[in-house]
Amino acid sequence: MNGISYSEFYNKLYYGADIDFEYKGVYYHINSGYDEKKAHSITVYMYDKHPDETPGYYQEILTVSNENAENDVNDFLNSAIFEGQTLNQIDGGITVIYS
Repeated sequence: MNGISYSEFYNKLYYGADIDFEYKGVYYHINSGYDEKKAHSITVYMYDKHPDETPGYYQEILTVSNENAENDVNDFLNSAIFEGQTLNQIDGGITVIYS
């Protein structure tokens, strides 16, 4: 992972953050934090352009919500949503743009 360490990334997912990263020319936005029901939630969007540009399209590719933040983060990390791979499998190819 380029831009931040894996442990920083994990902590941002756990405690709540907006994270933008690029993988193989595709851009992703992760919104993590607690929702109005006080459940931890992670939503991932896929974009065709850099976050500073207006996208031609975007698509929500995952939403997980759980009362336990650790379970929520682990559910996200184990979801094969990046070309059939998990975030842990593509870790070396990720460039974090904003966090």
